[in-house]
Amino acid sequence: MGFFSWRSIVSGHDIMNQYGGDDMYDGIAILLPDNTIIKGEYDGYGRISGECIYGIMAKVLFPEQIKRLDEEWAKNWEDGENDSSFECRDTDDDRDIIFNTEGAFDQANKMIKVMLRSEVKEGMKYDDYKPSKNAEGQGHWISSYETRLEQPIED
Repeated sequence: MGFFSWRSIVSGHDIMNQYGGDDMYDGIAILLPDNTIIKGEYDGYGRISGECIYGIMAKVLFPEQIKRLDEEWAKNWEDGENDSSFECRDTDDDRDIIFNTEGAFDQANKMIKVMLRSEVKEGMKYDDYKPSKNAEGQGHWISSYETRLEQPIED
């Protein structure tokens, strides 16, 4: 999988990944339906400080299934069983199974609301913002609409 990212729900700027240049990296924050905000680093591959954003959304969409998967994964790991139905994979991989079987990927995309870490304000409400749009430059290249840097003039 290559780079991908979203646009900020506050400014419309792309959420750049931590490996890109151009001094536009500002981390990421996600606003959840319960108005919780998680802030962290964005790696460009859908993870906020190492946790999969789609895994976070799976917890919101399927809390009981994820709890069961996490408990089964932990038990199988402790028992040393490497051939369980989930093969003791990372819990994010198990959450991907739910997304594939439940068909919730599109639903999660309609719920993701991210912003630049510096845009977080006290009292932000999930319902006050529209979902984040995909970033044209995938969080690695400068998008055509980006206003934080001057765009080079093409000859």
